[in-house]
Formats: sequence, structure tokens, C-alpha cells
Amino acid sequence: MGIVYYKMDKYSEALKYYQRSLSITQLAKGKDYIKCARRLYNIGNVYRKMEKYDEALQHYKQATDIRSRVKGREDREHLHILQNMIIALLSKKERTIEERVQIRI
Repeated sequence: MGIVYYKMDKYSEALKYYQRSLSITQLAKGKDYIKCARRLYNIGNVYRKMEKYDEALQHYKQATDIRSRVKGREDREHLHILQNMIIALLSKKERTIEERVQIRI
């Protein structure tokens, strides 16, 4: 259901489902289970779309930690998460610059 709400741009609803899915997966399989990394990545994507970049980066970091331990750093998904981390960092920096410019005007 999270993906449905995400694609409809209903990020708060998507977040609820992704967080619920993460909790269930962690309880059933443990926090280092590879699917937890996917759930964390999805949560990071939602936060990035909501422009909550610090929260997005936190979840991306957790996802990359799991993937690198389980699959290694050369894993394609691991690299894709790193790419989204860069996008979040650049977006955060861009927003900070825009806020500074507005304050000066």
C-alpha cells in the first residue's frame, strides 16, 4: 500500500505503511534482514519527497549499512541508495542557499 500512496503523492500515508512494514519485517526477520534495507530506502524516499532531508539521509544511511554488510559495497542496490543520498544532500544544500538569499532580500 505504501507504494500506491507514494505514487499518488500522498507521502504521509505512504510513510505510515512503509514504517509499519519495516516494523513487521524487523520483528519477524531481525534488523539486519535485507528487506529491512529496502523498507528504510523507501522511507528515505518519502522523506526526500517531503523535503525532510535529514530524516531521508538518516534512513538512507541505515539502508546502506545493512546492504553493505549483507551484500557488499558493490551491490547495485547499495549504489542506488548512495545516489539518492547525494540527491538529498544536494537538495538540502540548495534549499539552504535559497533560504539564505530570501533572508537577505
